Amino acid sequence: MKKLAALGALILASGCASVEHEADRVVAAQAPAERVAETLVRGHKALASDGSAQVLADASTRLQDLGAKPADDGEADRAQDWLVEARKRGLETDAVPFRGRVLGPAYRSGSLAPGEASETSQLFLAGEQAEVVAIPVESTALQLEIVEDEGQRNCTPPPTAARSVCRWIPIFTSRYRIRVRNIGERPSAFYLVTN
Repeated sequence: MKKLAALGALILASGCASVEHEADRVVAAQAPAERVAETLVRGHKALASDGSAQVLADASTRLQDLGAKPADDGEADRAQDWLVEARKRGLETDAVPFRGRVLGPAYRSGSLAPGEASETSQLFLAGEQAEVVAIPVESTALQLEIVEDEGQRNCTPPPTAARSVCRWIPIFTSRYRIRVRNIGERPSAFYLVTN
């Protein structure tokens, strides 16, 4: 039992990460939730800046290929919205049909004033890798914190203006609280991806 507890502590301790530098962001974005987070920000920026139709269509297709879905019924389906907007902006080719995984990363968006926090919860299964990514749309420092239902802190990477990542393998199936806090000095739009 002690070996199992030590292994669990090692898995939990090695699971937190934050990526500060732009070059590291590209290299480190290997896990599905991180690829979803990067794609969400890329599409969000293209939409907000009147980017090209092709950039929006590419973001839509990539999001669908990754199998990402809105976490809540009230959350917009970014892939569909971006494809509609790409067509309005003159997209001439048809997008690849949806072929993502039945289960995959789920995302939600939010906006926080300075000092404000957002909290949600998620059930993660024992023995299966869990992953949570928080990524600001603009460079505003966010603090990600994962807390097990019993109140034990599971992962708290350093605050960052890049993406924050927590990965672990739960020893027991349990519900975790996921908190995102804006510790910057200006409002922050962000995406939270769980897998």
